[in-house]
Amino acid sequence: MEVSGGMAGNIDKTEIVWDFNKGNATDYSHNTTSMTGKTPMEFTGKLKIPNTSTIYFRAHAIVDGKEIFSDESQITIYPEYTSGY
Repeated sequence: MEVSGGMAGNIDKTEIVWDFNKGNATDYSHNTTSMTGKTPMEFTGKLKIPNTSTIYFRAHAIVDGKEIFSDESQITIYPEYTSGY
């Protein structure tokens, strides 16, 4: 995730928020570790989820006191099957 735009600002918090159901920006019950810094800055986060799931997620940042959420995205995780051959 990259937090950027406009003049350089203070990033009070940035994280990925996620859940197993679609939701409003403030409805997610899980989040990655929060980070801080100054814009523009690139951040990474790790999600720990079950083997098979669809998750819905958004980037969340607070820059110069303003709360910002990205559009909702989704990803489906499938288990890896291996052959005995």
